[in-house]
Amino acid sequence: MQFQANTALRSYALALLFFAAAFALRLLIDYVVTDRLPFITFFPAVLAAAYYSGLGPSILLLLLSAITGTIWGDPRARARSASTLRASCHSSLWPG
Repeated sequence: MQFQANTALRSYALALLFFAAAFALRLLIDYVVTDRLPFITFFPAVLAAAYYSGLGPSILLLLLSAITGTIWGDPRARARSASTLRASCHSSLWPG
């Protein structure tokens, strides 16, 4: 059982490493592509995570990439403050 938990932890850590590398590369090429192609560096990261880490870590990376790319591609979303973003997330999760 310890071996399986250790392997799963390594898979998720590798997926997060792929995400960090894709995000860092996106920061480096931001001056070239600016607001166009917000997901361009995340596609290869998700594919690499699916190949090397499996389904669960690749789904986590896909969700992180979708959130990051959406915020990156929408200038209005980047302009929001953290409290406004937190309030909108809270209202979407807890209707009423």
